[in-house]
Amino acid sequence: MSAVTFPLCVVPAAGPGTRMGELCRETPKCLLEVNGKPILQHIVEYWRPMVNSFVVVAPLGHERAVFRAIPLDPVWGATRATVVEAEPRGVCHAILQGLRAAWVPERFLVVLGDVLVRGSFDWSALSLWGHGIGVMAAGGEMGRNYAVQAEGGYVSAVAEKPFCGLGLYAFHWSVLPVLERNEHITNVVAELVRDAACGRGREVVALPLTGAYRNVGRPEDLEGWPAKRAVVEQGEMP
Repeated sequence: MSAVTFPLCVVPAAGPGTRMGELCRETPKCLLEVNGKPILQHIVEYWRPMVNSFVVVAPLGHERAVFRAIPLDPVWGATRATVVEAEPRGVCHAILQGLRAAWVPERFLVVLGDVLVRGSFDWSALSLWGHGIGVMAAGGEMGRNYAVQAEGGYVSAVAEKPFCGLGLYAFHWSVLPVLERNEHITNVVAELVRDAACGRGREVVALPLTGAYRNVGRPEDLEGWPAKRAVVEQGEMP
């Protein structure tokens, strides 16, 4: 798929932001400012060219403030967006809650509400019926070594030149039952990959980013963006 358009983008943005300390005592993390703009505004401005409508899952009590942070569309004026207040039951439940507030298209995006990216993704491997995971080559020491997966005290998988996930997911609607039986998005990805490998599920492809990425997980992550180099920015990995 060269020119990609998604009917809907769900932005789970109700996380408590505990690692941000006092900054998130009164303000949701998605409303903290980077370069003079709320994180949520950066997200909507980046993804708006390929998304028809957004639904943002906001922290309880902050629905109006989150809605005001959604920027106007430079062409159409109002950005098509819905804001719903989250029930604090994890990212997967927030995604399902956002879909129920809007609708479930054949395919949709999920972008975590604390993830900044610049540059472009390669969508060429994504089919109309498959799933895609945004990735980037790991930077720093991790990129020079290899990653291992451990289960029950034993190493179960090894990856040379590992990639890190970027908090971006392009899902086919068939992911719904997987979301319903999991709490964490990483478990959803793991189940989809296992099913695809066994021929029981739809393909799961990598969507590589050429550019820079930052997951805003600590107060220092609010500074120095956009990055000057095409690297994975240090921060809490999704």
